[in-house]
Amino acid sequence: MQQPKRDFVEVRWLDIKGSAEWHAVSELPTPARCVTRGWVIREDKRDLTLAASLIEPEPGEDESVGDVTVIPKGCITSRKKLRTVWTTR
Repeated sequence: MQQPKRDFVEVRWLDIKGSAEWHAVSELPTPARCVTRGWVIREDKRDLTLAASLIEPEPGEDESVGDVTVIPKGCITSRKKLRTVWTTR
């Protein structure tokens, strides 16, 4: 049984940072610059969903994933495909 083809990607993205403290305007927080690598599990117009781990399912079972990150596409600054892999039984 052939499993879905999955791209392994590196995504650079900006994450929201906030603070309830008083700040001088010159010292305001800036977004965190993040790097995430993972298998593309789902992608739609708004979001990219990555998983760091995949479990190859037994016949008749659904695919399982772990360490999932959902990134809004508006936060992505770059995306690079590192490889494409699929598994077969």
